[in-house]
Amino acid sequence: MTIAHNEINLKQTWLRCPNSECQYAWLYSGRFLYYATCPSCRRNVKIQENKIESPQSVQVGTKDQIAAVANTQTSREADE
Repeated sequence: MTIAHNEINLKQTWLRCPNSECQYAWLYSGRFLYYATCPSCRRNVKIQENKIESPQSVQVGTKDQIAAVANTQTSREADE
């Protein structure tokens, strides 16, 4: 079995989709070094340009999913 030179990535990397309508964040653990595919919108994402340095501050999901969670939390606080 031959491995191409761009198929050697063994690390996991946090990525954020650059698509302004998506902005999905995920932990990429694929084998490619240069491009990954956003699991939400299927856009090609350049790995080096879209890394997220501090995964502790990352909200995983799309902007709509994150907004829905925030709205739910706000409404729960208002009910209390």
